[in-house]
Amino acid sequence: MEHTIDLQKMFLGDGSPVFTLKIILRTTIMYLYTLFLMRLLGQRSLAQLSIGEFALIVALGASVGDPMIYDDTPLLHGMLVITVVVFIQLVLTGLAQRSRRAERALDGTPICLVRDGELDAEGIHRARMTHNEVFAELRQSGIEDMGEVRRAYLEQDGEMSVFKFDQDDMRPMKSILPNET
Repeated sequence: MEHTIDLQKMFLGDGSPVFTLKIILRTTIMYLYTLFLMRLLGQRSLAQLSIGEFALIVALGASVGDPMIYDDTPLLHGMLVITVVVFIQLVLTGLAQRSRRAERALDGTPICLVRDGELDAEGIHRARMTHNEVFAELRQSGIEDMGEVRRAYLEQDGEMSVFKFDQDDMRPMKSILPNET
């Protein structure tokens, strides 16, 4: 059995121009669908990546594997997928820079979790968090009692921003320290 290197097949495969257009369309659909799913998943799952960055990493990771491993997947197809994904990300980033509405749709907005020492039930529901998760985040910010917290927000990157009352305005309300028994 003789092995030869066919550069034309390696880069172009046996596909037609229609197949190339199908790759562009399928990549666009899958990338936008991934962005949509990441928005539904919520900000807590993203840690410090923006939703677009997370979707970009997933899409790029998935797109490079097959052309690197399978002979019947031409390199050009993988390269085209990567190019389309990066192009979509650039277009969406540009759109978000020009439109506050697009920015909110793509990146989300901060969610209020604590208001004047009280948990904001609607915000906690929107953030898809439990009370214990909010308390854990507050403890990591050095909070021991809910009465210390004027506002706490879940930011778009999944981090929590905590604004404390001034020392004079603080009032003990409810300890958030875990029971140590």
